Parts: sequence; structure tokens; C-alpha cells
Amino acid sequence: MEKNSLIKRITGSREASLLLVLLGLCIIIQILSPSFLTAKSLQDMVKNNAVIMIMALGMLCVLLIGGIDISITSTLAVSGMAVGMLLKYNVVHNTFLLFLIAILIGAVCGAAIGLVISGGKVLPIIATMGFMYIYRGFAYLIAKSQWASAENLGDFKNLPWKKNLVLDF
Repeated sequence: MEKNSLIKRITGSREASLLLVLLGLCIIIQILSPSFLTAKSLQDMVKNNAVIMIMALGMLCVLLIGGIDISITSTLAVSGMAVGMLLKYNVVHNTFLLFLIAILIGAVCGAAIGLVISGGKVLPIIATMGFMYIYRGFAYLIAKSQWASAENLGDFKNLPWKKNLVLDF
């Protein structure tokens, strides 16, 4: 009887069912491609998805308190574009300072949305949807209709931190 109740609890839990599906998919992919769950493969996945994982942690915090933020990619776009342009036009060369600037821009963007939601009593979905377009517009204005890719960053080959940079597109 206990075995049935354990199976019933596992299959009745949405999270446990999703975990079982994920494990099943990982096993199938590992059988089809033996290099899937190697240390190198897992390390590459973490490196290439670090930004997404950081955004997911922030989104997790928002979701845990019952909110939603659909402007997160636009916030990333405006902070990334600002830092990219600072680097492109040789305004700032210090990597640590660039990270601080990006974090500060993201914090200001998040605080603006938070003030509108809490002070203006606007629903989070409405506020973040509006700010999503505002921040995309800011990114466009900051860029002056230019693209700030790695190839356009000026003397990119001589930057001191370039040795540790992984650019997998």
C-alpha cells in the first residue's frame, strides 16, 4: 500500500513529473550522444548560458513573490548597449567598471519599474510591458542606430581581458 501512495505522490506532483520527464530526456540524449553529460559539455553549457541563468535567478525572485517581469530582456538590451557603446568609443576600458555600470543601469531600470508598480498601483504585467518598449527605445537611442558587436569594438585584439573571453555565437 505504501508503494502505491509513493508512486501516487510522485505522479501527482507537477514538479516531480517534470523532473522525471527532464531526467528521461537527459538519458535519451546521453544514449544518442555520449558526449552530452561529460564535464566539458556541462562546463560549456554553463559558460554559454551564464547571462540567461543570472536573468533566470532574478526572474525566480520576482515570481516567488507573485510578480512578473517581461521587460528583463529589454533591460539587458539597454544596459548591454550602453556598456557596448562605452567600450566601442573607448570611453571606458576597465572591465570591472563596465560591469558596475551595467549593474547600475539594470538596477535603475528595475527600480523605475518597481516604483511604478508599487507607487502607481499598476499591475506588474502592464508596467513591465510598457517599460519593455521604453527600454528597447532607449537601447536604440543609445546605439544611434549602430550595431555594437564584438567585431566593431575598435582595437579588440589588444584588450587585456580578451584572452579569457569566450565568444560562441
